[in-house]
Amino acid sequence: MLKLEEKIKNIIEGYNSFYENSLENIEKSVEVIKSKSNLYTSSGLKELIKNEIYDINSNLDKYGRISYQKINAIIEEGREQILAKVMMSDETVEESVSRQLRINNAIELLKIEGKDIDDEYAYNILKDFQNDYEQLKVFKRIISKNIELEDEKGMANFTKTFGKFNKVETILNLFEEMKEMTNNIFVRLDEEGNLTSKRVTSYEGAFYQIPERTYNQLLNAANILKSSNIIDNFIIENA
Repeated sequence: MLKLEEKIKNIIEGYNSFYENSLENIEKSVEVIKSKSNLYTSSGLKELIKNEIYDINSNLDKYGRISYQKINAIIEEGREQILAKVMMSDETVEESVSRQLRINNAIELLKIEGKDIDDEYAYNILKDFQNDYEQLKVFKRIISKNIELEDEKGMANFTKTFGKFNKVETILNLFEEMKEMTNNIFVRLDEEGNLTSKRVTSYEGAFYQIPERTYNQLLNAANILKSSNIIDNFIIENA
């Protein structure tokens, strides 16, 4: 079992705690600086606040980048495990030749049937390839040149032939969506050292940035967990 949701949830919760600690550390640092402000010149005070807050934000940025890499690694590992289940294993030369002959025969039969083919007949031709995702992708493309594989409501036709394939394709697409969402769940520093999502405040003319997560960042984090739960359930159902 992948336990994708559990692994990613642990990383996100770890980041959430680090984020909250960063906010507390900024508040504490500013309070300490305020209590000693009479010891600094105006420019010295500005420089002190700038450096203190930047160090805290920089550590948050580093933690976020590490968390991003960990989640991406988990997503890629999960994707590879799914593909391993739906790809053909290593074959001997004889098996490979035999399989290629069956592929060629199937392609010829599909072309002969053309627009007249139905789900039942297509399944009979392709039933030996139900566990070969990449080959089914080719067969689906051939059939789709003659047959609409979705009705006017967007519902899939040929569910017997491509039902399993469609489920796998949906899961693989989820992995890609998760990777995309992971790009925007952590507060980052840009090339100029500014936070990508923040609120700006000041003390005695010294401006500093406080990290502030956006609605989209929080939504993406929640959606990643939802998607990982769907994938975990798919693995359980197809174990």
